[in-house]
Amino acid sequence: MAKKKTPPTKKAAAASKKTAANQAGTTPQPAAKDASRKAETKVTEVASTEVTAPAAEDQPRKLKLPEYKSFKLQKRILSPKAKLPSGLSIFKQALTLLWQYRKPMLGVLAIYALMNIVLVQIFSGLDLNTTKAAFQSAYAGHWGQLWSGLSLFGYLLGSSVNSQAAGAYQFVVVLLGSLVFIWALRQAFEGAELRVRDAYYRSMQPLIPFILVLVVMLLQSAPLLIGSFLYGFVGSDGPVGAPTLVLCLAVLFLLLVLALYLISSSIFALYIVCLPGVEPMQAVKMARQLVQYRRWLVMRRILVLPLILLIIGAVIMVPIALFLTPIAVWVFFVLTIVTLPVIHAYMYKLYRQLL
Repeated sequence: MAKKKTPPTKKAAAASKKTAANQAGTTPQPAAKDASRKAETKVTEVASTEVTAPAAEDQPRKLKLPEYKSFKLQKRILSPKAKLPSGLSIFKQALTLLWQYRKPMLGVLAIYALMNIVLVQIFSGLDLNTTKAAFQSAYAGHWGQLWSGLSLFGYLLGSSVNSQAAGAYQFVVVLLGSLVFIWALRQAFEGAELRVRDAYYRSMQPLIPFILVLVVMLLQSAPLLIGSFLYGFVGSDGPVGAPTLVLCLAVLFLLLVLALYLISSSIFALYIVCLPGVEPMQAVKMARQLVQYRRWLVMRRILVLPLILLIIGAVIMVPIALFLTPIAVWVFFVLTIVTLPVIHAYMYKLYRQLL
């Protein structure tokens, strides 16, 4: 009788497989199996990600802004950025910022005033009483006092600009003071601790890049210098007719607008170049991008500042020049000292609004 074959057990089957693998000169590799499993899992995850990711057609399309070219007649391009606040609003924000940090700012301002007194001495030798008497004798009538006060205010402004002290020393003092106030305003805007010592120690690093940006602005103001030279050259030949005068004034006005157009962007490079690692021409290029599509609006905001300062100065100085003449020179000196931080606070606020 033939014997029945019994099926091999699991242990016997595993032993036979192991024996066959040994005979073939190979052994099972569990590491290779784990690697293949991980690769399959990774492929599965990538596939699921590709399935769930939005298609390129479903993504929102971005419209390409039209290219703007200066001095070319074309349709106005609206800026995609937020609108700028009014000049009066920016001026109030600048005064609020200075008032919040009034203690360290007063310390910085005191050192700046001392530098002006020691090095510049703008108003030394001014005889305001004699000038006041001359103006009062020239202006008569009901509005004579007002015109005399305004004339005295204009005389003080002219003395501060055309004096012998308005040279190298004054330029150096204003330059160093600008760097100090820009650094202090940046710290105040960021809410950092502001100390007078640090303002003068740490603000002088971008001195050379700051001067180079000023050189660029000087080159951009060349149209105004050329217009002033031509106007003076025409007037030096004696009285001219009304048509010639109107033509010269029109040319001078156009050159003035051209100079302001060019400087209206580079003026913000003065604040950008004070950032660490920013080169002068890089700052000029970045400033040009800030005012893109809204240069005329920025020009109006810039021109609001001297108008506000002149009105405030006239309101303060006209009564003092008329009724408190002996102290008018020193009051005007204080106003000129305070003007620099106010200007930089306004311009820095406007610069931050453009970002």
